[in-house]
Amino acid sequence: MRRTMWSCSEGYVRSCYLGHWALIAGALALFAACGSDDDDNDDVASGGSAGSASTATGGKATGGQSNTGGKATGGASTGGAPGAAGVEQGGTAPEAGASTGGVPGAAGVEQGGTAPETGGSGTGGGSAAAGAGAGGMPSAGAGPIAEAGQGGTGVTPPTPLMLYVACADTTGSIQQYALDREAWAVTPVGTYTTGVSNSWATLNAAQDRMYVCSRTEGRITTLSRDTTTGALTVLGNPVSVPMQPPGVGGEGGAPAVTNPATQVVALDPSEQYLLAANFNANYVYVYDLAGNRTVRSLVDSANDGLQSHQVVFVPGSRRGSVLVPYRGSDLIATYRFDASDGSLTLARTEPVDDDDTDATTGPRHLVVHPTWHEGVYVLNEVAGTIDLFLYDDANGTLTPQSTVSSVPPDYTSADKFASEIAVAPSGDFVYVSNRYGTAAGVTTEGSLGVFAVDVESGELSAIEFEGSRGALPRHFMLSSDGKVLVVGNQNSNNIAVFSVDTQSGELTHQFTRDVCGTPFFVQLIGD
Repeated sequence: MRRTMWSCSEGYVRSCYLGHWALIAGALALFAACGSDDDDNDDVASGGSAGSASTATGGKATGGQSNTGGKATGGASTGGAPGAAGVEQGGTAPEAGASTGGVPGAAGVEQGGTAPETGGSGTGGGSAAAGAGAGGMPSAGAGPIAEAGQGGTGVTPPTPLMLYVACADTTGSIQQYALDREAWAVTPVGTYTTGVSNSWATLNAAQDRMYVCSRTEGRITTLSRDTTTGALTVLGNPVSVPMQPPGVGGEGGAPAVTNPATQVVALDPSEQYLLAANFNANYVYVYDLAGNRTVRSLVDSANDGLQSHQVVFVPGSRRGSVLVPYRGSDLIATYRFDASDGSLTLARTEPVDDDDTDATTGPRHLVVHPTWHEGVYVLNEVAGTIDLFLYDDANGTLTPQSTVSSVPPDYTSADKFASEIAVAPSGDFVYVSNRYGTAAGVTTEGSLGVFAVDVESGELSAIEFEGSRGALPRHFMLSSDGKVLVVGNQNSNNIAVFSVDTQSGELTHQFTRDVCGTPFFVQLIGD
């Protein structure tokens, strides 16, 4: 759980090297600005005219006179004549050069400049496609900075994320949106239905199959997904989820409750099987997949507690380890999963008891740290706490380490009802949602808690608590780069979108939007 720090002599050799070049380029630029008078009226700091060999695409101080990479820390006035100064006339292309507007030309190997290292003016580069150059401060007396919109910085804007919002309405609505991270808005793309109330979904690695379960109906639906448009189509027939496995209970043994209340589904790493945790049935079911990757038939089951609420495969486990929180029994079960036949074998159970009493703690969901797989964070719904466990894959044990509250310190009500937990892709932060109630009439705004992860111990410390902008935030999801968080507020029929500061972990609310009735889960797809 230790971060690797690089010294200058290791990972930063390149930065140190470029730093020397930056000093040399700066000195040459000063000399050129003071001693050159051949083109004072032609080259201006506003960026010049892109695409002309005689006009600087970045200006005298921001690009030089070459249209193949400009003179940004590599041109005639700031780094020697193009093509004559050697191999690295302007720095490295990844920082500026072709990727930031300049196109390396025949006059030199890397003429684009190293604007990020030098702070120079090559971020607009010398390419007509990059415009007149928007980056860099001009040298003294060289003219004004390029006006906003006059040229490009060479930075590719983030592509829209694909967002799915699934609701527990009678038709099983799944709404698709395009989420624009520059305008911070969503555009409706399509609406699809499963025919029954939705409770959870998971996708395969190729993202061309979505598996959706229903909490109110014993059913799992397979949908095909167009990876270009994102359109969903029901594939094959839904699979029935029984209250009990076939043959269990005997004559007259059918339970009074017939709805298994499937909460969560998860694919095994081989993507040959789908596992389902069923709250009312208390069972974890294993289904195999057909050749077209639709859910086919029930092949195994396990029941070692009450109210199974989630199924999590431990990343990198050599034993096929699966963790299942049993909310009603205050325990987490470790199973060994055999991908050759889909069988589940109990390895161990670990009690989750935060107050040393008989009161329910209610482990609901858990998450394994993305890089430190021994770290398991368990969110307890009833107690409103987060437990850190150390996981030993060899014997399946979970050893408790520490506990923190999932709610703000000034929140004193017993109605905490923590719902979802996630770890940032960096592993530096943990996020949780608190509903402050579960009844249909609850209108109290929920919260999103942000916690820092200690790099040595893995223990959590609260950073902030942000309002969820709606009642009963049942589920949220982070984007794959950790920069966006979307939460669905079940009782407010809306979603709230937040930007995430990946350095501090803090959330900034961007907008809220009404969606289909009773949003139960969201899915974010894209980088």
